[in-house]
Amino acid sequence: MKPIFTSFSSICINLVFILLSQPVSSNNSTLFADIESKSASISKEKIYIHFDKTFYNQGESIWYKIYLVDAVNHTPETLSKVVYVDLIDPNNIIIDSETIKINEGAGHGDFKLPQNATHGAYTIRAYTNFMRNFDDARFFRKTIYVNTLRPHRGFNTATASTKPQIDFSPEGGNMVGGFLNRIVVKATNPPEKGMQINGDIIDDTNTKILHFKTSKFGLGSFQFIPENGRTYKAIVSRNGVKHAYPLPPVKNHGTTIRVDETHHGYRVNVFSSLVNGINNLELIGKQKGEMVCRAELNGKNPKAAIDLPISDLEYGLIQFQLLNKNGSVLSEELAFIDTRDLEQKITITPSKKTYEENELAEIEINFDSLFEENLKANISVAVTEVNPVINGVPDLDITSYLLLNSEIKDNIGQFGDNFDNDSLRKKTVQQILIAQDDNQYLFKDNNTNNELTFLPESGFNLSGVVRQKKNKNKPVKANVTLTYKNSKELGRDQAITDSLGRFNFSNLNFEERTFVALKAKNLSSQKYKGPFTIELDSFSPPLVKTNLISEKNTTKGNVLLKSKLNRNTEFTSQEGEIKLDPVKVTAEKKRLDRFAKKRKLTLYTTPSHTLDFKDLRISPSARNPIQALQGLFPGVHVIGDNIILRGRNSLIGNNLPLFLLDGFPTDLEMITSIPIFSIDFIDIIQSSGASIYGSRGGNGIVAVYTIDGSEENDEENERNGIISFYRPGYYQARAFNQDENDSTTLYWNPDLKLEQSNSAKIAFKTAHKSATYKVLLEGIASNGTPFRAEAYFDVKLTE
Repeated sequence: MKPIFTSFSSICINLVFILLSQPVSSNNSTLFADIESKSASISKEKIYIHFDKTFYNQGESIWYKIYLVDAVNHTPETLSKVVYVDLIDPNNIIIDSETIKINEGAGHGDFKLPQNATHGAYTIRAYTNFMRNFDDARFFRKTIYVNTLRPHRGFNTATASTKPQIDFSPEGGNMVGGFLNRIVVKATNPPEKGMQINGDIIDDTNTKILHFKTSKFGLGSFQFIPENGRTYKAIVSRNGVKHAYPLPPVKNHGTTIRVDETHHGYRVNVFSSLVNGINNLELIGKQKGEMVCRAELNGKNPKAAIDLPISDLEYGLIQFQLLNKNGSVLSEELAFIDTRDLEQKITITPSKKTYEENELAEIEINFDSLFEENLKANISVAVTEVNPVINGVPDLDITSYLLLNSEIKDNIGQFGDNFDNDSLRKKTVQQILIAQDDNQYLFKDNNTNNELTFLPESGFNLSGVVRQKKNKNKPVKANVTLTYKNSKELGRDQAITDSLGRFNFSNLNFEERTFVALKAKNLSSQKYKGPFTIELDSFSPPLVKTNLISEKNTTKGNVLLKSKLNRNTEFTSQEGEIKLDPVKVTAEKKRLDRFAKKRKLTLYTTPSHTLDFKDLRISPSARNPIQALQGLFPGVHVIGDNIILRGRNSLIGNNLPLFLLDGFPTDLEMITSIPIFSIDFIDIIQSSGASIYGSRGGNGIVAVYTIDGSEENDEENERNGIISFYRPGYYQARAFNQDENDSTTLYWNPDLKLEQSNSAKIAFKTAHKSATYKVLLEGIASNGTPFRAEAYFDVKLTE
């Protein structure tokens, strides 16, 4: 979009932006160049995920489609091509994690909920490695609910005994004397739950100026003209106690801006009590990292009004800034260009309004009015049952998330049940934006020279360091050879370590579990010819911030996590049942330390029994890992490929233990499929040691740890400079099969293909249940335009 430029004289009060063929000259031209270069210097990223639904039952599958886009223009042109997706349970524990390959801005996957999954609110978190350099509020997060119909709404109206947190935010950032100021009130009660309050604004003479109140979301606003030289405060009564809150100071000489929606667009009002009024001030507007409008203000008039046609703007946030002649920001504000008419550009038409049970339903989807140009698009579609009990619960959608929610820290999804009323929705959004400070606008330009710690990934990275074996502090200059093999490919690569002994292999695209071998060889020019080791870097997921899930059991989850961290710190070589030979204390302690390091992703630290597979890898005596445990430990009963950890009960009922693979829950089938030579050790956790996992650990725990390259460094018979291990590949999403899918999801297609006529047709069988069903379509066009549409139909059982 070309920027709109114009210049205004002091006699103009109602002014309109006009597009000129030649930009007006400005003293701030260097500033604008800096703004644009700074915006382009770091290409940040956003993630949105479309799920088939929000409410699930135990044992169901969670189907999802990832949209990875540029954070500014929402096009699929990102540096990262790998997304990590975590499933976090109500206790804030990561219970499953998947690595998804991104192609042309999209990827998809699925989680399988256990049959005994804990009831409550779960969080699904997604991020790229590159996103870890910035505020983790930029990670995508969505709350889903398992076997519960009572979602936490994020706000409460209950009486609180603590003093409320009340903030007053003047629009434009300043409260300027002598002008009508709009002030937004935000009232919260820890932890950040909005609350209804009412109070009075009084001045320093105790004169009441006005009465105000907030909505059930904790938001409200009022207007008044503050006097120069006066101070103001709010008096709020809570539980019979009066609390005083100061309002921002009145600026005798300052500026502010006010943004209002009009019938044809937006009006930006500029107010100035500076000596020279609006003279030499400049108003600019930025959208998607580009300056889209600019006005030079001249003359000593104290105010100006600038009308901006909606036709000159794109959907989403626009940031207005008022600058002085030196380019310093005097006042700024955000406005949201509404997106509701995007939904009207897609039509979804069921072939019938009402279907019979098990009838073939056909749905026509037309995009003609959206794709006026030759655009491509990523599209996903879900058809799910509408539960009347939970219908209308606020939920994320792709347009509001990418264009608004993801830009600021406030959880706007909390306000969703008010958004059916258009005027209330717009008013609420305006209040939210005014209440944002500089730190809450996530993609605000900031001049940071911090070195990036986490680099974008276009594939898997394998990195590490080569060191002298007898002196781990001394790196080795070496040639490192990488060899990898799976059922689809065989590859080889080489790298030379740097002065610190470090090496890195990037852009490895393993589609499945892959055998990897690394071999380091001394360069002929190096004097050191002794033995050396290869140490691989490990991947640690970001910590789960417990305040992001506000459920009743959050406190319990925090205690569990804190207890786990403390016990990891206190881990000593006496844990477990591995016997120490007196002459091999040092070697065994190193092995125990390695075991402890691998257990960091789990909640337990003291297993009941541990089986080290060091010798078994050399000469396997069992067909699979479960059979290798037979007859070794008391209370561990192996029957065929099954295992029971408490009593000699039959396999009737769910007596199987919880299985963990490298810290993450899995199933028996996965465990028995792992080759013996890929396993480092197995922990058995019985009785009270498994209670930290709740009901899931009621039958005990079998925790399997595979080799990852760190083991051979601790083994006396390791080969010099050679390690091998199995590397998990990208998660391969399952195909949705309606006949095998026992849930309220009738249809899921994460990659809908359009015909040449910009239309598509989907078909599926209806369910054996009378209900209303929703067709939800979401997607992003190749030009960065997000879109969504929905339609409904009924199913009636035949008598």
